[in-house]
Amino acid sequence: MSHSRIFQLGLKPIKKEDYASSEQFYDNSHDFADYIGDEVEGAERKEDIGRLADTLKDIFTLDAENDALVYKGESAMSAFKAEWAAGIAKAASVINGRNVVESRHRYEVEKVCDCTHLNTGFRFKIEGWSDYAETAAELVSYVASEMKHGAKLYVAAVIDYHC
Repeated sequence: MSHSRIFQLGLKPIKKEDYASSEQFYDNSHDFADYIGDEVEGAERKEDIGRLADTLKDIFTLDAENDALVYKGESAMSAFKAEWAAGIAKAASVINGRNVVESRHRYEVEKVCDCTHLNTGFRFKIEGWSDYAETAAELVSYVASEMKHGAKLYVAAVIDYHC
């Protein structure tokens, strides 16, 4: 069993009383989690936000004082998307008529399409976008379509989950 995190994100700071809770994810967690844990707080939360920023460093910088990610803009996103597309093409290039029935090959392509080439199991609840714990691919889609250079994504709840 491995641990990962669900990050609640918003374009505006989210009040503590409006933080997501583990109960919000149980109905839709069967496809990615065996167990949804508690909210992570204190120093561990700060460390998790730092890991999130490091994972997304190609398109964000960290504003640690405000627990926020600052969007680097369209040029950073374009480079990120080009690298992502190249990863998908590379993963798909090994599939042929003989091995397409082998689930491990299809799984690798699916993993890259879900943006898990970031090597993370992080999930994202994006305020105003979805109530579900989305994959990194949905986060990237949201950022590309909704954010402008310099805009911030504020981190609210950080919730442990096990898969």
